[in-house]
Amino acid sequence: MTSLSTSGAINRAGGLVLWPDGLTLRSYREMTWRQISSPFENEPRTLLFESVNEPLFDNATAEQKTKLLDELNTSFHEIVRSSGGQNAKRLLVLPTQYCTPDQAVMDDLYTTIKRLDDPNLVATVHY
Repeated sequence: MTSLSTSGAINRAGGLVLWPDGLTLRSYREMTWRQISSPFENEPRTLLFESVNEPLFDNATAEQKTKLLDELNTSFHEIVRSSGGQNAKRLLVLPTQYCTPDQAVMDDLYTTIKRLDDPNLVATVHY
């Protein structure tokens, strides 16, 4: 299987900053996933997309981190699913905060996955 994810430089920016051109992180990521998902819409299901790898939100409270990751995962899901083709049912990989297996952040991710109500979602953590 092959996996595509946005870069670590984007991850580490957090949701609290603006890019030099004034785009928010969310706007930048949405634009990026639109550009990625469309050309790959007819690739086989063996291609997986990961919303973000090892997301880290500096200078944010635990509550803010949970909200930011939920927003990033949700917008990723909406963009990829709406791009059509195989992306409508492709396996999508969603991480916990920094991909840690701590129970609290796994519970947060479970809440997101349950709310999205999509049988083609995969949770990822790193040990």
